[in-house]
Amino acid sequence: MLTLATTIATLVVTQGVGAEAGVYDEYVGVRAPSMGGAHRGVGTSNDTLYLNPAGMAIAQRYSLDAGYSFSPFDNLSLFMVAVFVAKSGPVAGGVGYTLGNGYGDRLNANIQRFYGGLAYSLIPNLTLGATVRHIRGSLSDAINEDGERVEREVRAWHGAVGLAAQFGSIGAGLVYQNVLNADEEDELFTPRTLGGGISFTTGPLVLAADAVNRIDDDEFRYNVGAEYFLQESYALRAGYAYEPF
Repeated sequence: MLTLATTIATLVVTQGVGAEAGVYDEYVGVRAPSMGGAHRGVGTSNDTLYLNPAGMAIAQRYSLDAGYSFSPFDNLSLFMVAVFVAKSGPVAGGVGYTLGNGYGDRLNANIQRFYGGLAYSLIPNLTLGATVRHIRGSLSDAINEDGERVEREVRAWHGAVGLAAQFGSIGAGLVYQNVLNADEEDELFTPRTLGGGISFTTGPLVLAADAVNRIDDDEFRYNVGAEYFLQESYALRAGYAYEPF
């Protein structure tokens, strides 16, 4: 069975984010950002590969996602594609790729991210997952003494580990992102974070909330979101994100 879900209305309110931040942030597709980023306790879409890999094994499915986003404020284009296979017993797997291109006054960037993830159902309704991520590309985010851009290469390996649980209409998740320390110049791409989320699903309605702590400076980000499906095919989504970092 092929299911097509279309977002026909999206509202996202964000406080405290600079226009250039999208180059360093991961692009995880449409659904999670449309819900304000509150998705660590929701294990029913490909966004879990990026936000909480344990969610891949919560529901059995084959799934292919692709997305594109463009920001005119910093001339930033973002593309992503992810594939899930969660039909062979307790094991689920996924691969993903994202590309970010930005050419503006503040920086130039061409950043690729490659993902591979596995999840395993420990017991019914409780899953463990891990993702390996490779980041590579070029970035110009500094000016030298002559007023010229300084371009550098970006190379980093990182990963995430997570837990997810689903008990009836209640979902929960816990994830540790970027478990390795990055080089100082690449740490904007790989901040160490510990995040948790909960969700509530009833029929066509999904409510979710997340809290994320950036470990190195002990700052918190909060996300809340909602989703409602019309006629089981058209999604209305709204969210709010408070992001001091």
